This record gives sequence, C-alpha cells and structure tokens, in this order.
Amino acid sequence: MGLMDKVKQGVKDFDEKAGKAVDVSKLESKVRDEERAIDGLYADIGKAVVERLDSGKAVDESTYKPYYDKIKEALKKIDELKGEVDSLKEKK
Repeated sequence: MGLMDKVKQGVKDFDEKAGKAVDVSKLESKVRDEERAIDGLYADIGKAVVERLDSGKAVDESTYKPYYDKIKEALKKIDELKGEVDSLKEKK
C-alpha cells in the first residue's frame, strides 16, 4: 500500500468516525428533547390536578391519564433512541 492509499484510507476512516459522532449527537439531542417533553407533561399533570381541585371536582384518572400515556410513549422513545446510540457507539 502506497502513501496515497494510506492517506485515502485515513481520510475515509476519519470521515466514518466523524459521521458516527454526528449521528450519536443527533440521537442524544432527541433524547434530551423527549426528557424535556416529559418534564413539561409532569407540570401539566400538576396544573390539571390543581385546576380540578380549585373547581371543587374530584381528581380521577381522566385528569392525568392523557398525560400519563404521553409520558409512557416518550419513555419508550427514549429507550429506543438510547439503544440506537449504544449500537452506534459499539460500531467503532
């Protein structure tokens, strides 16, 4: 293998590693977005409970269930994204 072949291979390897790093960063950003969404949903649950109590109504499942379902979906998405991140990190 000549010098130019080694240089070309080095550039190719660098490009692949850089691409993986970018992919990992994008996935980790999506994880953080989902985590922020969950935080917002927790706040929404609290607000819904306070509003129900302020209006003299009982707090029942219908108060929090829609938020709970969205939280569960976001947690599932986070698990999937973290799995993708782990998979990319293993492919060094």
